[in-house]
Order: sequence, then structure tokens, then C-alpha cells
Amino acid sequence: MQTLKVNALKPPADLNQAKSLADRMAVDLLGTERECLGWYDSANDRDLPLQANQDGNSDEFGYADYPINRGAELKVVINDGDYTFFYRRMTTV
Repeated sequence: MQTLKVNALKPPADLNQAKSLADRMAVDLLGTERECLGWYDSANDRDLPLQANQDGNSDEFGYADYPINRGAELKVVINDGDYTFFYRRMTTV
């Protein structure tokens, strides 16, 4: 998985602004057909998917474990971990 670290001169004011920034980075690297599989907002200690790793069989938190095990190709880390997002290209069936 590729990790892209972004240090924004003007930090995102909230999760929505951070996700917009991460989405733009993901489009540049993965194309327009991509999806966000998980995220973490450290300031508010919020993540998605919620409690995805309850079995304790992984060293990763749920917001990271779920995307990693579902083919995440890109991890976008904004301002040293203030926000983290995981993406993969969408596949057609």
C-alpha cells in the first residue's frame, strides 16, 4: 500500500474538509473510480468503520484493519495523523 503524507499549510477545519483534500489526492493517484474504505479523525477520536476489529486478532485499529484486509491501495495521512484515510480503486463486476 502506498502512503501519501500531506502537510496542509492551512489545516482542515473539520473532517469534511480533510476528506475533500484526501479525495482530491486519491483521484490524482487512483483515478475517479475509487472509494474510501475507512478513516480516522484523531482530534475527535472518531473512526469508520466503527469497531471493525473486535476479535483482537490484528495489531491494527479497526479503521485501518478493515481497509487493509479489503484491498486498500492508498493511505492518505494529513498533518502527521490528524486525519487518516484509506482508498482503493473500485472494481467492476
